[in-house]
Amino acid sequence: MIKRIVLMLSLVSPATSYGITVEDLADVFDAMESAILDVSIEYEWYNDRQETADDIQGTNYVIPVTREICEFRSARPFKELQLHSSIVKLMDERASQFTSVQKVGSNGGVVRELTVGGLVNGQSDDDQRHGTITKRRSLLRKWNLTPMAFTILRDYPDGLLSTGLRDYPEAFRVAPGAVMVRGFSTVVLEFVSPTNQVHRKLYLSVEHAYAPVRYEFFGGNSKALRVEVDVLNLEEVVEGVWFPVKGTVGGVDEVKNVYEAKKVQLNQGLTKDDFTFEFPPGTQVVDEIANVQYVVRPSEEQFNPRQADEQGLAGTIRSNTEKRMSQTEVSAAPNQSVSEHPLPEEGTASSADSAVGTKSVFCLIGLTVATLLIGHAFVRARR
Repeated sequence: MIKRIVLMLSLVSPATSYGITVEDLADVFDAMESAILDVSIEYEWYNDRQETADDIQGTNYVIPVTREICEFRSARPFKELQLHSSIVKLMDERASQFTSVQKVGSNGGVVRELTVGGLVNGQSDDDQRHGTITKRRSLLRKWNLTPMAFTILRDYPDGLLSTGLRDYPEAFRVAPGAVMVRGFSTVVLEFVSPTNQVHRKLYLSVEHAYAPVRYEFFGGNSKALRVEVDVLNLEEVVEGVWFPVKGTVGGVDEVKNVYEAKKVQLNQGLTKDDFTFEFPPGTQVVDEIANVQYVVRPSEEQFNPRQADEQGLAGTIRSNTEKRMSQTEVSAAPNQSVSEHPLPEEGTASSADSAVGTKSVFCLIGLTVATLLIGHAFVRARR
């Protein structure tokens, strides 16, 4: 694969690149797209200008007050296999702050989402844990808000750019000459409408294997520039493949999102197992597929409707000296609030009565087990 890229780029050298054609670029893009089988990126995502609570008054929005620490991974088929996690401190319009942790992944069939943290009565509550199991792919991180938005695969959800150039060559043209963009010598690919209006421009660095270094998006019937995507730094992560490690994206004269990679890895051989995760204990989970709700136990046992009653009864037996709180899974309709099923609180015992309390608990356990056995025998007799 890498040899193919190097060969393709050798056919279109910088010395002759200004005579490059749409057909040439289709071949180069095809090689670049094919070179990425899977990707894993650790990065930061932040605004180039710090907003304040005054900027969001009356909007019910929240804004970041720290950089968002993220990890993104994906593999072919990129639409099916994705995992994104992030942690950031946010602030609402009342200047109340809280730490938000989010994780969402798809292993090709099931989408899992975890959110931790929030505000309760204006106070930060980092113990909130909510999980969702679903088939709704809309929960996944938007592709244009990931590092892939700065690559040749920016349009992947809608199709490959190389395919577009080959299927609709009349919709593209290469502008004559070279254009300097922040020190990059580039050729410009223009996206043309049926009325011959340019609605997008893509700047390709000649000295970096034609990697994109700038996207420009123009508005509707006007020629005004609406959105700009700039790659500030490129890194050759494998031979012949230059990957963006820093960039900005946003509307003209607006606050820009900044992407800054800390670690980029390609083609590690990621499998479906790399795109799923387990919910931590205490997570209130809504399983839209199984049509149940439950709270994850500290032992991370999975919900089993056949054992729900037995587990619920066993979960009510508590030692007064026990320091762990068992949690009982509950079954409910997807739209039923988990908070309607309060969990039993942890008991306490003084040192003076701990011995008596322990004996009492053992007696209680014995009576409970005996009751269960008698009840079980009675049920079997009735059958």
